[in-house]
Amino acid sequence: MHSGYHAGERAVQAQAGVLDKADRAAAVFVNHVPPVLRDFLQHQRFVVIGSLDERERVWASIRYGDAGFANFNESGELFIEHQPPDPEDPLAQSLQPGAPIGILAIEAQSRRRARMNGCILANENGALRVHLDAIYSNCPKYIQARAIIRADEIRCGGPAIRTVELSPMQQRLIRSADTFFIASYFFEGGADASHRGGNPGFVDAVSERELVWPDYRGNSMFNTLGNILRNPSAGLLFVDWDTGSTLQLTGRAHIDWSDRRDRYAGAERLLRFTIDAVVETPYALPFRWQFESYSKANPPAP
Repeated sequence: MHSGYHAGERAVQAQAGVLDKADRAAAVFVNHVPPVLRDFLQHQRFVVIGSLDERERVWASIRYGDAGFANFNESGELFIEHQPPDPEDPLAQSLQPGAPIGILAIEAQSRRRARMNGCILANENGALRVHLDAIYSNCPKYIQARAIIRADEIRCGGPAIRTVELSPMQQRLIRSADTFFIASYFFEGGADASHRGGNPGFVDAVSERELVWPDYRGNSMFNTLGNILRNPSAGLLFVDWDTGSTLQLTGRAHIDWSDRRDRYAGAERLLRFTIDAVVETPYALPFRWQFESYSKANPPAP
């Protein structure tokens, strides 16, 4: 097995026929903090995180603050500043020392992103100190350009709506989405947070309990799919860019290798997701986003 990948990732790479490409792509893995990442992170106002709750279900969530709220100390540890704990967040109580964590820093306006995986060293009144095992950048494919508009005057947070299935309004939000975030976990690779994008309609809520979306050609690493192959538990996060509301789902993902390119242009395979729990938090984020343009890499939506 290549030293940069675990067995699940290698299995998916083999089935996709991209072992050689994956070996070349592994050159992006580093275990130190590149200066360009330090500078990039200093300008970010939010990061997406992935981890486990007390029941070992995987969730994707967001931490936010002023630019520079997430930064590195002299030892190369990641420090995420304190923010008031949100009792509505499924990960509110589980981000404790020893917990695995995946972190995605993404700047939609410039279509830049970086992923960091590691474990929590300390949680000091909500401020996280994280040891990083892997740091790597991703290409700008499938990222829609959006600019953050700060909107402090708009109230933030609200009672969460907790269910085990999607309402018709939540299904409409998902079907109109051009972006979502996915968290996964496998003990060999740890927790991971990643991005998925496409033209509106690329994600389908086929029922109150099931989603399906195409997996487009990417970097051939298959970090997310490799985790899912070994541990189907996954978390999804959808953001309403106009209101700052969030929709978090946890459930089980399955890789469907059947050829559905007649319906999903550009699909290399499909992901099917069965929902176990839903958390919708109105006005969860203090930001609003202005849409600028879709990625030119997006295949046509079904």
